[in-house]
Amino acid sequence: MSKINVEWSNLLFLRSTEIEKYVPTSGGLYILWVKLVSAKWKTIYIGQANNLKESLSKHLSISEPNECIKTKISKSVCAFHFAVVPDEDDRAGIEKFLFDRYTHECNKESSRESPIEVNLPH
Repeated sequence: MSKINVEWSNLLFLRSTEIEKYVPTSGGLYILWVKLVSAKWKTIYIGQANNLKESLSKHLSISEPNECIKTKISKSVCAFHFAVVPDEDDRAGIEKFLFDRYTHECNKESSRESPIEVNLPH
């Protein structure tokens, strides 16, 4: 398995002000988290996008098509990490690795079979 190191953002709250201020329009990956009652964070969604700012903003929209994400965002404190990854094939492989690594109740499985190992956000 190949490995790529990426630069993950700090943990940012899922708010339009945070997205506007910190997220680029570049292609990349992101992980959505919800804060549990225990104060720990749990992954709910792993995404990739050609435009990170646009994709993260869409999750806050009232027209969010993913009901799981919509429900979690409305009822929980949510946050995200993102990493700029320009290459679409690299994003697909990293997404598969993250799917295999984390529980993500609001995702469908990746169709890619070859994961690309990546350093994890902390």
